[in-house]
Amino acid sequence: MSEPGFLDNVRARGSQLRDAISELKERHPVIRQVRGPGLMVGVSFEDPTVVPGVLDHCRREGRVILMNAGTDGNIVRWMPPLIVSADEIDEGVGAFAAALDAVA
Repeated sequence: MSEPGFLDNVRARGSQLRDAISELKERHPVIRQVRGPGLMVGVSFEDPTVVPGVLDHCRREGRVILMNAGTDGNIVRWMPPLIVSADEIDEGVGAFAAALDAVA
């Protein structure tokens, strides 16, 4: 964590993740909000019944593990490792987009 540029990369990957999911929000109105600091990003859904299907599809088809959060179960939480690369963010968002296309 003390390496030069480490935190700059964390901030850049967090922005990349939030921006990419925000673009998906334009195509998928079931997404209500994208928020969070750094790489801990939450995606809230209008309909909480969609979340289990999205999580399952991401895990089975995209090999991406995301977690459910929120008292209503309507939030998908992203918490990739701080050393995640830009390509890995793109891969994860691609799996998330495919899940949204399949489920929502």
